[in-house]
Amino acid sequence: MAKREERYYREVWHVGAGGGRMFGDFFLHILHGPSGFTHIHAAPWPPVDVVETEEGFVVRAEIAGVKPEEMEVTYEGGMLVIRGRREIEAPPGARFHQVEICNGRFERRIQIPGEVDVDGIRARYREGFLVVELPRPRRREREVTVEVE
Repeated sequence: MAKREERYYREVWHVGAGGGRMFGDFFLHILHGPSGFTHIHAAPWPPVDVVETEEGFVVRAEIAGVKPEEMEVTYEGGMLVIRGRREIEAPPGARFHQVEICNGRFERRIQIPGEVDVDGIRARYREGFLVVELPRPRRREREVTVEVE
């Protein structure tokens, strides 16, 4: 590893460790960069938005450059899991001078704060965003005749 990269990672770790300070909800993710060095990413990746609507929940994940066949979306026990892999494509022998785009395998686990109709879950991927719609269970109202004694 080049001295400049070593210094960068020491500085990032020092800021992240903060001499005992809390680093908020961020955690350090370690990914392997294209040239073999370790890349430390200070926030969960991919970034997601979770929105609650009257119909249910919508989760948007920003995952530009991930091929749909490289994604897996599952839901079990109140947890939506998004897994995948994004690879950087470069010509043979290319040297990277700066790598800021996350690459490699990823997994995000998102707790959904309510009931979901698992048979109605739908996902679509357009323009770099994976959008997962998780509808609420439908309430079936029915008329019941109650005998009076």
